[in-house]
Amino acid sequence: MTKIIKDVTTVEQWKHLLTDNKYLKPELETAKTNNVFILNFEKVDKANPELGQLLLEKPMKAIVNLEYALEEQELKDSQIEITGLYPIAEKNIADLRTDDLNKLQSIEGIILQITSVNPKLFVGAFQCSKCAAIIKIEQNEEYIKQPTECYEDQGGCGRISDFHLLTSLSKYIDFQKMLITNPYYEPYRRELEVHCYKTHCNRVLPGETITINGQYSINQQQKQLTQETFFHTYGFEKSHSKNLEFITVEESEKSKKLKNSEDLWLILIKSFAPSVYGHIVLKESLLLQQLGGVWYDLLDGITKRGSIHILLVGDPGTVKSSLMQASAAVAPIFTKASGRGATAAGITAGAVKDPLGEGWILQAGALVRANNGICYLDEFDKLPKEVQGCLHGPMEQGVVEQSKMGSVNQSLAARTSILGSMNPKMGRFDDFDKKYVNQIDIEAALLSRFDLIFAVTDTPEPETDRKTIQHIHKTIYNKSIDNDELLTPDFLRKYIHCAQKIKPVISEKINNKIIDWFLTRRKIEDYHIGYRHYEAIRRLTEARARSRLATIANDTDAERAIELFDCSLDTLGVKDIDSILTGITTSEKRILQAVEGVLPCYWNDILGYGYKEHDIQVLIDKDFLFKGKDSKIYLQKVVE
Repeated sequence: MTKIIKDVTTVEQWKHLLTDNKYLKPELETAKTNNVFILNFEKVDKANPELGQLLLEKPMKAIVNLEYALEEQELKDSQIEITGLYPIAEKNIADLRTDDLNKLQSIEGIILQITSVNPKLFVGAFQCSKCAAIIKIEQNEEYIKQPTECYEDQGGCGRISDFHLLTSLSKYIDFQKMLITNPYYEPYRRELEVHCYKTHCNRVLPGETITINGQYSINQQQKQLTQETFFHTYGFEKSHSKNLEFITVEESEKSKKLKNSEDLWLILIKSFAPSVYGHIVLKESLLLQQLGGVWYDLLDGITKRGSIHILLVGDPGTVKSSLMQASAAVAPIFTKASGRGATAAGITAGAVKDPLGEGWILQAGALVRANNGICYLDEFDKLPKEVQGCLHGPMEQGVVEQSKMGSVNQSLAARTSILGSMNPKMGRFDDFDKKYVNQIDIEAALLSRFDLIFAVTDTPEPETDRKTIQHIHKTIYNKSIDNDELLTPDFLRKYIHCAQKIKPVISEKINNKIIDWFLTRRKIEDYHIGYRHYEAIRRLTEARARSRLATIANDTDAERAIELFDCSLDTLGVKDIDSILTGITTSEKRILQAVEGVLPCYWNDILGYGYKEHDIQVLIDKDFLFKGKDSKIYLQKVVE
């Protein structure tokens, strides 16, 4: 910190507030216990507007003089934490400029990286090599600043000398760096380095969205005209999400009118990806994913997820990419990643050695950065196997566990919905095998974690093709539909954010309706529905109730959730859920168990037992059988 001369007038003003029960005396008494002084800006500004203005314009001067006043009240070396700054000094990260330097600001951001807590030299004690005097210098630069001479006013000899740093007599403080970026949906992205000191260290984790009160400062570097900037932390507050609230009367009224409209769901679907013709089921499913279900933290420590995972598998040129873009346009929180070149650290989280220190830097991956939002994973099938293996935990428990050689053991929140997109195994669906699930090249254990999986096929249908092309043409010239009927992406984003705050309840009546459906399906031979599917229906039901801003789900919500689940299976061409859960249908399992006793044998020998060539080839494609160099068929996997 830069040395600031004591201003008697300012100190007296602070002392007046510190000794008055109406103002800061209660905070002073609390600080004497925990050595943290909570300074509420609104309270100071109301009591003394002059001090409030000084805090905003010259925070360093105001805070240093407050420290002098606290020392006179027998409170020394306390940590000052500023609160109540939002929205008075609110500033977008992307809008910080030179005019904002050295002023008090309140910014909001998502934590991308965070370092270990390390000691930082605050006051260096240097010993003169000529007279052995101890000279103390405050440090405010990136590199250690040594005395230019042995200062006489500190008992030195006054000569130019060499100095040796004495760590035992120097003063150090806890120090931590963070890297943050814009929260939620922002047209301009920017990353900003944040410096934390003392009790402000280890207060947040990567992936969290937080409001930070502090000072926009220059990181002094010698011999450079362009200086890097950082944000000096004075306090944390919860996220305010102003850009996701209905902040005008017109928006609030429109929201209330929409909530009570009989055509609510139709309006929402028409407003979602209006440039895409048809695909109502896909649009409805993606809207429900945006709204999400309710997360439950049970008393025994088990977490029931509320995030809805969806996978789109389709032929090239279908609407997968368009729907993903439309979904991202209305998502309050989202990240994007591609399977090509993806790493486990980039998708989940990673820990790397701090190049400037002895500790580690904890980095938030795409799933962690999209906590409470959606992560879009394009080319999902191109994700390396080790990355796919890292997705099981986050998709089910909403947590990323990060461990690095015993030095880093951290659980990061990743309550994130995943929207995956990919092409079939051979690039496009082969209509010879109508069980499209067989053409999805993802291991069954990971596939089973998706609530809904849709096969999006490109099937020639003259009338539908004509309408699609006409719709594209009209959309290009902005003549698709009456724009007055549409909700803007900005309004829809705010509506979704508002709906996500509601925790709808599924009554016993509605739950019994879902149970009846579940038990009926359980009776069907070779259907193999499980409890995971019951929970998927619950999440979809809660999400649809949220669309109405309702606190209680109704019959229609549950019925539509079941219909979407059935539509998903229909597009995959399966009625046997086992083919999704285990990668093999019950009929295929029976064939495999039957031929086990005769393997290895030649292809024609197997066919001689009456089995179809297509069925055997499917088992080979799924790696349950393989053809050896001797042309015999061997068993690759054993099915229980």
